[in-house]
Amino acid sequence: MNLAARTIASLALGAMPLAAGAQSGAAAYPSKSVRIVIPFPPGGTADLLARLFADHLANTYKITTIPESRPGGGTVPSTAAVAAAEPDGYTLLLGSPSLATYKVFFKNPSVDTERDLAPISLMMVSPYVLAVSASVPAKTLGEVIAYAKANPGKLKYGGYGSQYLATEFFKQVAGVDLYHIGYKGDAPAITALMTDEIQFLLSVPLTLKPHVDSGKVRALSSSMTTMRSPGMPSVPNTTEAGLPGFDVSIAFGLVAPARTPMDIRAKLANDVAQFVKKPDVVSKFQQAGFQPVSSTPDEYARMLSTDIRRWVEIAKRLPPIDAQ
Repeated sequence: MNLAARTIASLALGAMPLAAGAQSGAAAYPSKSVRIVIPFPPGGTADLLARLFADHLANTYKITTIPESRPGGGTVPSTAAVAAAEPDGYTLLLGSPSLATYKVFFKNPSVDTERDLAPISLMMVSPYVLAVSASVPAKTLGEVIAYAKANPGKLKYGGYGSQYLATEFFKQVAGVDLYHIGYKGDAPAITALMTDEIQFLLSVPLTLKPHVDSGKVRALSSSMTTMRSPGMPSVPNTTEAGLPGFDVSIAFGLVAPARTPMDIRAKLANDVAQFVKKPDVVSKFQQAGFQPVSSTPDEYARMLSTDIRRWVEIAKRLPPIDAQ
């Protein structure tokens, strides 16, 4: 079970503020404006998450907060800018799944996640949904795996970035041979799935759901062992679908520059824990297919380190990746 799944399970049991003693040195924080850098364009789910949390901090501490969108460059420029900021808790970053893939997709990234950043807390997670085109004669994950084994290389899949790595991980766990076709985003890959240009896709539930509901594509499983998609609750998780070794989450969290004091990070983690329990936050993000969660700084750090090593190891077994 990965950390995101364990975190969801712990929240169901009523975890977790951090120990009050961990916050004693941060009593004066925050006393001025806090900036949250968002490595995505305005308008998306991740952008909304950061802006709502900025509002939460502003209302809690009666301070000004500045959500700042800095998209582009595979999130590296915005991440590097935060890594170079003063480690005092006043410049934060909305961390995305790309934090774990810099070493795979960039020859010489200007930022090292483990060296240059200080994780604070997870904020929301979602599984991918494994889907096939209507032409595939399979109605369950077990059936599509059997079909792929009987027809090696016949099923084509789309994907890019973390999505591509996750599908390659699926291939290794399931023991199947799928043929990769690259697309520059999820939207063209979904179009290709609906037109049978590809037959298999791991995709974000929010963008996939309308096409599943229309019957143009078929959803077989989420990509997590213990969590169904909040946006597609009728789709089984991988344990229920018979492939418990495949466990991949789409995780967003809050990070700070390295050397940010732990007492400040712990205080912010407690703020996240309170924020993600708000009924309106839970409702809003579950409708978008995400589960709001929180974690300790150390738990989020361990999750990132585990994912970094997993993707680097998987990439070693692949054809050369066009690193930037």
